[in-house]
Amino acid sequence: MLKVTNNTTEFFEKEDGDIIIYGAGNAGYWVGYYMNRCGINFECYVDKNIWHEKIYLLEKPVYKPDELFRFKGEKVRIIITAKNQDSVLAKLLELEQRYSINAICLTPLYPSINRPDKIKRYNINKFLGYFRKKLLKAPLPTVLSNDCTGGLFYDIMDSIMLSPLINTAIMSEDFVKICKNPQYYLNADLREPHYTVFCFPPGSHEESISYRLNDIVISFGHIPENEEGNIEKRWEIMKKYINWNRLIYIMVDKHGMIPFRTFNEFQELEGEKMIMIKDTKSLYLLNETIHCFYDAAGCFFQRDDPIENHFDIVGWLNKEYC
Repeated sequence: MLKVTNNTTEFFEKEDGDIIIYGAGNAGYWVGYYMNRCGINFECYVDKNIWHEKIYLLEKPVYKPDELFRFKGEKVRIIITAKNQDSVLAKLLELEQRYSINAICLTPLYPSINRPDKIKRYNINKFLGYFRKKLLKAPLPTVLSNDCTGGLFYDIMDSIMLSPLINTAIMSEDFVKICKNPQYYLNADLREPHYTVFCFPPGSHEESISYRLNDIVISFGHIPENEEGNIEKRWEIMKKYINWNRLIYIMVDKHGMIPFRTFNEFQELEGEKMIMIKDTKSLYLLNETIHCFYDAAGCFFQRDDPIENHFDIVGWLNKEYC
C-alpha cells in the first residue's frame, strides 16, 4: 500500500518504519544534513541518476529505484525531495506492486502563502522548516519588513506568522519610523482605507488597498477581493502574536530606490537588523552596524532552492555570528 502526505510532523513523530530519501540532489542533501543534525536516522538515498555501484552521500548508500526490493514486504517512510513528484510517485506505485512495499511518502507540496488559488506547489524550503525549528535555541522572533519578506521568512520556517507586517508594502521612510518606535505603530489601529498606486519597479502600475497607521501609510498585497474587508480584523489578531522580546528588522531594496539617508537611519537603529539589496553595487552603503547582508533576489523568495545554499538561517537566528 502506498500513502501520500505532506504532514511532516506526523510523518516523523507518529509514523514508523525505516526512512528513505528519494532524490540525491541538492534538496536531498539538505534534508539528510538536517536529519543528521536533529538525530533522525535514515537508511539510504534512492536516485535514478546513479550510474555506479557503491555511491554514498552523507555516508549513506545511494541506490537505484529498482533496488528498493531490499525493503520487500516491509513498512517504510519515503521522503520525496525530487521536483518531478508525479513521475516519482508513478515509479513508487510500480515498485509497490512489484515488491509489496508498504510505504508512506512525504511530499514537499504546499499552497503558496501569497497566491489565493491554494494549488499545492513544490516548496522544499517550507519542508526544511521542520528541522530548522528543532535546532533553534529560543522562540522565533517577530520579523518586521517593508515588503513580503516577513511572510516568506515564516513560510520557510514552517511557522505561524508572528508579525502583523505580512504581505505588506511600506515606503522605506515610513518603515524606519516603525522600527524606531514599534510599540507606537504596531499597537495602533488601522484607519482610512483607500487605494494606493505603486510604481515600483519603475514602469509598473499596481493598485493596492492601503490604510493610515498613525502618520504613515501601510499597503496590503496578495489579498483576494472578497477578503479585503477582513484586513482590519487580521491586523488586530496578528498584533497579539508579536514577540516583543525579540524583534528583527529587515529592509529590502529590490529596485535600488531607497535613499542614502534612509539607509543611514536604518543602520543607526538599535537591535537586530538586516538589509537585503538587489546586488552588490550598493554594498558600499553598508557598514559594520548591519547584522547581516544578503542579496534580496535570493533564497527568501525561492521555493525550490534551499536557503542554506546561500545563508545559514539557523546560525543567524541562534546568534552564532554576533
